[in-house]
Amino acid sequence: MSNDTNQQTLQRKTNPVNLSIQKVLHEAWGLVNNSKWPIWIVLLAAGLITVIVVQVFHVIAKPDLTQPLSIGHQLIATIVLNAITAPFYAGAIMTAIKRTRGETVSIKTGYQYFHSALPLAITFIIVSLIAQIPNFIISSFASDPLSSAPSNWLAIMAEVVSLLIASLFILSLPLIADKHKSPTQAIVHSVYYVKHQWFKVFLLLCIAYILGIACLIPITLGRVLANPALILFGAMVSVVLLIWVVPFIFLIFGVIYHRLIDTIK
Repeated sequence: MSNDTNQQTLQRKTNPVNLSIQKVLHEAWGLVNNSKWPIWIVLLAAGLITVIVVQVFHVIAKPDLTQPLSIGHQLIATIVLNAITAPFYAGAIMTAIKRTRGETVSIKTGYQYFHSALPLAITFIIVSLIAQIPNFIISSFASDPLSSAPSNWLAIMAEVVSLLIASLFILSLPLIADKHKSPTQAIVHSVYYVKHQWFKVFLLLCIAYILGIACLIPITLGRVLANPALILFGAMVSVVLLIWVVPFIFLIFGVIYHRLIDTIK
């Protein structure tokens, strides 16, 4: 371990990081104003690219769009999408981090990290694949016609385990974009910085995940009721909620990074 890391370890022992869930949420919510569009403008670009890549991949890999992709095709799609969108998501996270630091952010802030596209892509692929291992296992198990296990409960358990794994790697992308770490260093350092606060980080990820799902409830209810007016109303409500909640989620990540990294001088 390097001298810098040893010094940080000593500082943590003498001045441990206080990662209060309530304070993180309160601070993140207070920063939503003036953060929404700088974060959203990057995510919309990533979303547009995702739609294009998915459509192209479906045409190439599976002409019959009525059939789900195989696990192998899902794996390839995940790798391709993560490689392409990694700089965008890193930009959105860095926008939140800069906002947390009190820096001025704009719609251009999230587009300043394409020079690190390769290490960001490599790291995002590795982290995503590791985090998605439980889901891939469950998908394979559920596709077995001899299996009678309660797949819904297994899927929920897989998501929980994926979030638990993701909580350890949550700092990986910003460590590359902000501290210019290599993929290996970013992953190792992320685990190192998070491990003492992993349960609180995990709970914050769970809260973010639940908030994201909750935003989709209005449009889902409209579809379930199969009423065009309710579908339109539900879509509008979901969009309004997402406009506020998605930046809030990224700001939660930003506050976590700020408290775990920036407080160590």
